[in-house]
Parts: sequence; structure tokens; C-alpha cells
Amino acid sequence: IVPVGIDALLNWHTLQEINNRDFTIQRSFDGQNFNNIGTIAAQGNSTNMQGYTFTDTGIINSIQSLVYYRLLATDLDGKTAYSKVVTLRLKSHTWQVRLLTNPVLDEVKLAVSGVAGNVQVYINNFEGKAVYSNKQTTANALIRIPAASLPHGMYVLVITNGIDKKLMRFVK
Repeated sequence: IVPVGIDALLNWHTLQEINNRDFTIQRSFDGQNFNNIGTIAAQGNSTNMQGYTFTDTGIINSIQSLVYYRLLATDLDGKTAYSKVVTLRLKSHTWQVRLLTNPVLDEVKLAVSGVAGNVQVYINNFEGKAVYSNKQTTANALIRIPAASLPHGMYVLVITNGIDKKLMRFVK
């Protein structure tokens, strides 16, 4: 198993095949409960080594820290056999947001790090009403939000990366 971007590339091979129908790729996050995520047709009969590949799309962006895979090989007569279980440690998805100004005067300044991709930023007043919303394409950078027009008071800043969200209070 090899991480490639946000995907996991699963590779395996057989030395020989006799009446193989297919391989069902199974995934688990606890190592006990597996779900089918795809099926690849087998060569069937072969005395030569055969290579197979399956891509688990987007798994690197999962909020999980470890993923388990196994294969369920099925023969033409319906007999099945499991492969050994292999694991892939997913990179840490801890991301940080630091509010650089509090109290806020003319702008909210945020330092965002550890994000792969865009973030959505909201400012809610203390009654929960959204007073600002914007998609930020400058992840892992300094984000500046104009705040001069906000009335004085308490606000809640909400930042989401699509998987997780961070909440911070600030005063204007």
C-alpha cells in the first residue's frame, strides 16, 4: 500500500491462478469490521505472475489515523479465501488555527497551518447569526478578514476544512 496524493494505491500479485474469479477489496478502520470498497476481476487461470492495482480514492483525507485492508479472493466455484490484513497509517490531520488579534480592531488575523486545501471561514455574532462567510483558498497562510464594519461585541469564528471545524471567540 502506497499513499499517492490523497489516495491509497493498493498493489498485489499472484504467482499462479487456478479458476480465480475476482478479488474484493475490503477496508476497516478498527481492524475487525470490514466493508467492501471494490472488486477487481482476476486473470482466472495463469501460471505466470499477475499484478493487480486498486485505488482507494480520497482515503488520506479521512479523519481516521489508521486504515486496514484485506482481499477476499473468490474462485469460479464460489470458494473464498482472505488475504492477510495490511495497514496504512494515515498522516496526521491535526491542523491549527491561531487568532493573532484579540480584541479585533479593523481586521481579524488568523494563521492557518496543517490544512490540505481550502477552508471555509464564518463569523457569527453571539446570537448565532452569521455576519461573515468566505471560502479561503490560501490555506496554510495568514488570513485577513475585514472587521471594521462589525459592531462592538463578542463573536464566534468558525473555520472548517470540510472534515473538522475549529471555533474561537473574539471581541471587537
